[in-house]
Amino acid sequence: MKKIVLTLLTSLFMLSGVQAATLYGVDVAETTTLAGQELVLNGVGIRKKGPFKVYLGALYVGTKAKTSDVILQDQGAKRVQLNILRNLSKKKIVGAIVDGFRANTSDMASIQARVDEFINYMDKVKKGDNLQFDFVPEVGTSIIINGENKGTIVGKDFFDALMKVWLGDNPADPRLKAAMLGG
Repeated sequence: MKKIVLTLLTSLFMLSGVQAATLYGVDVAETTTLAGQELVLNGVGIRKKGPFKVYLGALYVGTKAKTSDVILQDQGAKRVQLNILRNLSKKKIVGAIVDGFRANTSDMASIQARVDEFINYMDKVKKGDNLQFDFVPEVGTSIIINGENKGTIVGKDFFDALMKVWLGDNPADPRLKAAMLGG
């Protein structure tokens, strides 16, 4: 029942032109600005692990798209935003994301040093925390936790590998992938 309600709310929100919605107590904006570029909400969904709601994941892009390939080919700014719905140790959050890298990256060796750098920027998270992974062309991927920029990792290939954690062939949660793709 909750899944149906979330789907209906998400659909209404995305079709209505409403400036923001609240899902699971999290305000989700229809648009955001990154490096002077307006980004639009491509889709938002819930990451579940068993019976637990882990986080709300939102994808912001310059132009909406329904497929991972189109989003990954886009050279513009993008944001993945995670609003944490339960406390997670650094080991759990990092482990899940690194598992996603491994499941969706054919050449881990080419990004391993940057994955290690990413791990160093991460920390435990608690309910209510906000993580943003912002890609800006010619700058890289900024890791922002609760508004604090922990650092920036160079290379679009790194951001693409990070995006595949949610949008790849073996996503962390297929339902979340479909939701982030506006489904």
